[in-house]
Amino acid sequence: MPRANRAKKLTLHDLDHIPTFATEAEEAAFWDDHELGPDLLKHMETLPSGTLPPARPLTNAQEAGPSHAARSAH
Repeated sequence: MPRANRAKKLTLHDLDHIPTFATEAEEAAFWDDHELGPDLLKHMETLPSGTLPPARPLTNAQEAGPSHAARSAH
């Protein structure tokens, strides 16, 4: 969905404002409404290759992103 059609997200300017999540669905719901601000993003570095496990394949072409878990849990 193009960004223009989405509701405005709350921008986080401090990592301390990210809560601890009890479930993956709770985390997905949080990130549906929040984003990291440019001041935080400019301090991020690229991870070395092999640091993260490979992505799991999608079972449905419409499942795109972590927020799918939150939407399908309802």
